[in-house]
Amino acid sequence: MNQIPIKTVLLTPPDKLAQAKAFKLPIAHMAYRFSREGALIKAPLSDTQKNDLLFLDGDSWNENSEIPSIIQQLIKECKTQHYRGAILDFSKSPTQRTVSLIKQLDTMMHKQNLRLYLPECYHSYSKSANIIISSAISGGSLQQRLTSAKQTYGSNRITLSIERCAEAFSLPTLKGKSTSLSRLELQKRIQTTSPSIFYSNELCANYFTYLNQYGSAHFILYDDAKSIHRKFSLAKNLNITECFMLYPQVDDILIDILNEN
Repeated sequence: MNQIPIKTVLLTPPDKLAQAKAFKLPIAHMAYRFSREGALIKAPLSDTQKNDLLFLDGDSWNENSEIPSIIQQLIKECKTQHYRGAILDFSKSPTQRTVSLIKQLDTMMHKQNLRLYLPECYHSYSKSANIIISSAISGGSLQQRLTSAKQTYGSNRITLSIERCAEAFSLPTLKGKSTSLSRLELQKRIQTTSPSIFYSNELCANYFTYLNQYGSAHFILYDDAKSIHRKFSLAKNLNITECFMLYPQVDDILIDILNEN
């Protein structure tokens, strides 16, 4: 039984689509990129569902491509597949051409009653797009982070991207670079150190500390089904109505997330 309190979209690559569909949640299809010539390329997909989303690798866009053609292709694909909108996944900083694309695409998709989703660093260039806010923080307060975003963009324009964390930090400071842990690595550290595990209300994540064989202190921050569900509850309390989850990050615990009370 689905106990998630708000609309949830699973960001899903084509090879995981069959498994993700079994959960009967909307899908964002991570199947799209642009060729160097500016043609929209789609990986093979099974039937899409109404209200799914198109997920585009924004970094594949060649800035020499014609912007009107890019926009026309994206809107046509959304209409053909009955998507309700598109996520543009840019990892690079905005450039003049990218900003021009975003501004024009924002206008045209809004006219077509399609929703556009953008990384937060692009918020200044859109009047109507949803701004994607990551749940991943290693300091401060997630509630304060989302409250600040709500004041800036309005709760109806925020989409919380819930990222399952498993990060290792060296103490005494958390300001240094962290190391990402695989599921197996996290499980091994818990088994070998038998730590006392705590929950941080500020970070909405679990944590523990331990000393390695050389006496160095380490801080481990990680999520499980319960902590992820609490992120959903926090979003609901702030009137945020939509969240994303990357399906391959949560495929092993998604049933527990859905059934968490």
